[in-house]
Amino acid sequence: RKLQQVEHLGEFNIWYGKYMGESNYEKAPKAATRVCIEADTGLTQADYTGNTAAHLCLHFARGCCVYGKDCTFRHCVPTEEDESQADTPHDIFGRNRHGSFRDDMGGTGTWNKECKTLYVGRICATPTEQRMTETVVRHMGEYGQLESARVLKSKGVAFVTYRLRCSAEFAKEAMAEQSLDHDEQINVRWAYDDPNPRAQAMRLRNSAQIMLAAM
Repeated sequence: RKLQQVEHLGEFNIWYGKYMGESNYEKAPKAATRVCIEADTGLTQADYTGNTAAHLCLHFARGCCVYGKDCTFRHCVPTEEDESQADTPHDIFGRNRHGSFRDDMGGTGTWNKECKTLYVGRICATPTEQRMTETVVRHMGEYGQLESARVLKSKGVAFVTYRLRCSAEFAKEAMAEQSLDHDEQINVRWAYDDPNPRAQAMRLRNSAQIMLAAM
């Protein structure tokens, strides 16, 4: 009924995934499904056909793929091989990236910046900062190796940086509107670059190490 009420408002905006007349500030519903990597990972038609260039399944990342082994996309977490084979215009799911970030830092991201950091908002700030950091690392680290995780207890937010870009893309979809340990509904978006000179120097060192490893 809710969708029927907004369908007549105008055209569907594929940039924001909303109808033109729909409110952009309305809180998204809580995720109904969540992927369990240990239980849900498995072979699909993409593996049986030997299609090594097949993208990962977006619905698998969200825990709601209904095709299972018959899916034409791969059901697994991204690896270093996926990172090396990834092309700049597309993300790990094969969706087009854009020339700039969206206003709300959502969506597929941009190909102008190699962003590997996610903003995680609406975290329960009741525990200590150390406990909050452990919780964030445990949940977000399930989808790829983390380089750093910084928690701001007073604001209830965290900044999580992955070693691979494809891991950040997968985690952003897998943890969107999910809960951590206190039944909160987190908000996962792309993060702006950290203006801290130490963080920028670390980013340059990591990029240099990746280039040397590739060479």
